[in-house]
Amino acid sequence: MSIKELKEKYGVRGSVGAVNAAIRAEIPGGANVLDALTALHPALRRSNGRTRRDLEATFERLQSARAAMVDDVARRYGFKSRLQAEGGADDASQAERGA
Repeated sequence: MSIKELKEKYGVRGSVGAVNAAIRAEIPGGANVLDALTALHPALRRSNGRTRRDLEATFERLQSARAAMVDDVARRYGFKSRLQAEGGADDASQAERGA
């Protein structure tokens, strides 16, 4: 399935929206990760000092988890994610698994 077909499947116009819809629908915990990223972003912008460093670390972990999920959706549907295109998908997947 191409990215175009993925957009049609989820009724979304953009590629990012289609991938996020697939993450929410098909990957266990995917909706939680996306919701946490959405909720954390405004708090991160308003924070400073130690709180900001803690939030940045959490945000980075959530972004890493999302990247692994994007890579999974890309593999399932036969298109290249940005990580795959750059040759870093294996490294990101291993980092996510703690390898």
